[in-house]
Amino acid sequence: MRSCSANDALDAARPTGRVLVVDDSESARESMVLVLRHAGHEVEGVSCGAAALRAAEKTAYDVVLTDLQMPGMDGLELIRQLAKRQ
Repeated sequence: MRSCSANDALDAARPTGRVLVVDDSESARESMVLVLRHAGHEVEGVSCGAAALRAAEKTAYDVVLTDLQMPGMDGLELIRQLAKRQ
């Protein structure tokens, strides 16, 4: 069994990442949002690429998790659009 150390306390105090989850499947999106929130991250979930672009205008995300196959803008196009804004 591992003992607790000062590094454990520092790790617990570190801020978590902001994550944007993009998936047109509500159940998949909500499941991922719940798992990531439980892990301590700040998470927003949206249902399409256009909503993801709007969210990215308001908030800086550390990670974007996206479905690849979505109606309208697919995940690859979303990543391209987000990369252009950097």
